[in-house]
Amino acid sequence: MSDNKGPRPAALVSGTIIRIDARASQVATPGEVLHCVLRGRLTAAKGVDKRLLAVGDSVKVRPLGPGRGAIEEILPRRTKLSRRAAGPDRREQVVAANIDQVVIVTSLADPPLNLNLVDRYLVAASRGGLAALICLNKIDCGAEADHAAATAALRPYAALGTPLVWTSARTGLGIDALRDRLAGRTSVFAGKSGVGKSALLNAVEPGLALHSAEISAATGKGRHTTTFSSLLTLSNGGLVIDTPGIRAYTLWEVDPNDLDRHYPEIHAERGGCRFANCTHSHEPECAVKEAVAAGRIEERRFASYLRILAGLDEE
Repeated sequence: MSDNKGPRPAALVSGTIIRIDARASQVATPGEVLHCVLRGRLTAAKGVDKRLLAVGDSVKVRPLGPGRGAIEEILPRRTKLSRRAAGPDRREQVVAANIDQVVIVTSLADPPLNLNLVDRYLVAASRGGLAALICLNKIDCGAEADHAAATAALRPYAALGTPLVWTSARTGLGIDALRDRLAGRTSVFAGKSGVGKSALLNAVEPGLALHSAEISAATGKGRHTTTFSSLLTLSNGGLVIDTPGIRAYTLWEVDPNDLDRHYPEIHAERGGCRFANCTHSHEPECAVKEAVAAGRIEERRFASYLRILAGLDEE
């Protein structure tokens, strides 16, 4: 008597999403990299939006043939870096999943140092329970006055215990220090277009051969040389998620009453405020504003806090 049930489906295997494009996700499994589709039943039954898959996600995959597979299960994330997606829909965009640290890449010049964007990334990292590292790239550019200004501007971050690395992808200065910070960790590189994220990764690991470009002479803005996120393996045991450059970073679901928790110097003073729910914006007898006046909190960082606080209702 013949068996008409056909061959049994392949057993599920564990994998990690290393790249997502419009048609499929690339998933690294113990044996090979599979180009995988997302099972429709996941979307229908669990409300999973394919756009919410992220590089770094751990998944269960069923192989379908040579180089192909289907994502059958999305495992819980250990950590994530999120932002609000661009466009009118208020939804979360997970930038990277299951990471240890965020490397906030900015530049001394072309484009200039953007501390407001740095602060937004620090808030997002703090909210996600992630370590953060500030990497000031292109230090071979700019005038002496630019270096002095950057040193002064970044001094408060060093005082708060945020690691700083000064690098030049062109000359190799600081690359060894950056490489050491990436060893044995899963990191995500984030920052504006044109700050040199791909060039830095090429300097850290020359075999990657990532495409990079200079600032556009016509617009003065960075070009998107990385158009999709990808998980890269380094020879020192580190993993790095390289992300496309951005123009702005909109925070996702930060409670206005908790924003000061992500500014350590502000949170340290809030116990002296008259009101337990003080937002440090308009309330009287605010210990935080007194600390700003006394110089214990940097005015620019406090202004950054107030700017983000004012925009949270719109984000």
